[in-house]
Amino acid sequence: MKRILLIEDEKEMNFRLINRLKEIYDVVHARSINAAINALELSKQQGKEFDLTILDIMMSPGSHYTTEETNEGIETGWVFYKDKFENLNTPVVIWTRNRDIFVKPWGPNVVEKLIKSSNSNQLVDVAKKHLGE
Repeated sequence: MKRILLIEDEKEMNFRLINRLKEIYDVVHARSINAAINALELSKQQGKEFDLTILDIMMSPGSHYTTEETNEGIETGWVFYKDKFENLNTPVVIWTRNRDIFVKPWGPNVVEKLIKSSNSNQLVDVAKKHLGE
């Protein structure tokens, strides 16, 4: 089964999205940057790499980054991407309410840039597009 790392801190989005994705994929949900870093480290230790990462951008910087470098949390996902994903082959979907972040120089592994929607099928559709069923 394909594995997805979903990095999303909005509680109202979480339950519905995770349940829809879990119908098809093995989903590891990280509710914070700290949890995402832990999930990546554990994945590497277990030899179970992720097939796709869905990354929220606006969130608390956690203990790994400062509020200054993350622009008060507005660009936390960007800083996290540059630190952990830029040089990986893992496909990344940027999922945010901040359209301005799309102009950043994302790497070639960013396969989609999406504005968040309340449509619970939005992420399922993009996951199917890049991973199949």
